Amino acid sequence: MNNPIFLKVILVSDSPMLVPVDGQMRMGAKGMLTQIDPKMQVTPREVLTLEEGMIFGTDDLVSHAKGWYVSGVTIYQITDESGIYMDALSTDHLVFISAYKKFTSNVLATGDPLNSNGRVKAVKLSFMESLKKDMDLSPPTIEKDGWYVDTELWWHLIRNYSKKKNTLLIGDSGAGKTDLVQILMKKIGKPLNIFDMAISNPTKSLCGNLRADNGTTHYQYARFAQVIQQEGAVLLDELSRANPTANNILLPVTDKRRTLYIEDAITDQEIKLHDKCAIWATANIGTKFIGTSQLDHALLNRFGQVPVEYPPAEKESLLLQKVFKLNKNTADGLVGIATTIREHTDLSKDVSTRQLFELAELIGDGYSVSEAFRWAVLQQFDSDKGDGGERQTVLSILQSS
Repeated sequence: MNNPIFLKVILVSDSPMLVPVDGQMRMGAKGMLTQIDPKMQVTPREVLTLEEGMIFGTDDLVSHAKGWYVSGVTIYQITDESGIYMDALSTDHLVFISAYKKFTSNVLATGDPLNSNGRVKAVKLSFMESLKKDMDLSPPTIEKDGWYVDTELWWHLIRNYSKKKNTLLIGDSGAGKTDLVQILMKKIGKPLNIFDMAISNPTKSLCGNLRADNGTTHYQYARFAQVIQQEGAVLLDELSRANPTANNILLPVTDKRRTLYIEDAITDQEIKLHDKCAIWATANIGTKFIGTSQLDHALLNRFGQVPVEYPPAEKESLLLQKVFKLNKNTADGLVGIATTIREHTDLSKDVSTRQLFELAELIGDGYSVSEAFRWAVLQQFDSDKGDGGERQTVLSILQSS
């Protein structure tokens, strides 16, 4: 993440400009001016009142080589977080900061940087405000990234990763939980290691196993045991499908010990997680999900649970239009059918966003809507020789749409 940039502020009377004169900064002519980047993160730091016409030596207070700039009656000095001067953005002229309030509106409590006694108001950014000022972490958009995520959900996940909070994403299958984590980690620029938790031997997959080579025995650590020692995130995908044995292994990994215990290891039986390694998981929890285990309560309590829902209908339709080039009527129709199926109380399964993508691709390849549903959706619903079962209900929804 980008380091914050700070400003020191000096007030002067009237509207003088500073220009370099024989190695000094003198008030007078306007000189050459250019506009500063409006995305720069700024925080007022200090105020000094000066008299008009005062001259500053380059080794004294003001020097454009040490990050000093002027705008109207205000002179700015840009420093890093520790107060060290930053180089000017140009070596041969000053930098004019136009519309001061525009660039500081996100940091100041009001548009006026001064309080009644002429000092800068002390405004402390919250942790979340600091995160949101990093433009590289902005939420993905349908137009730019072909992906939708609720803004509040996005920033909560960014916060959880930044603080290395155990996070469990729960929600319907196909809502995009795993994809969301992948997109988020790509934005952050840190590695993500995914582990399918529907494994038959958790001890071997999470810890490792003893191996004999050329008459000697050694312990071969599992990939999980290796990557938790690195910066980034580990995603336990489909945690609700994990063998119960995995719970005992993961409990000390996900509590304050943050340690993987390996009894069979010859050496290094305790592996500590990297300080900057986050443990995340996904789970489908509910009566619709056959084959899922009831998550151990103790393990569940070690995660902050975050719900991931299907996008709003208008966003889901826009996704189909932007990603698969469907016209609006067709996209709205598909989302309408999916919504009806999701809300139908007699149906045990949904049409997920993932399935909508498959439907859109089939239609783009020339299939009709009914043909696309036949190949991508219909077979997941049970049929009954008597009344046709759930499959007949879905067919009736298609025919009425």
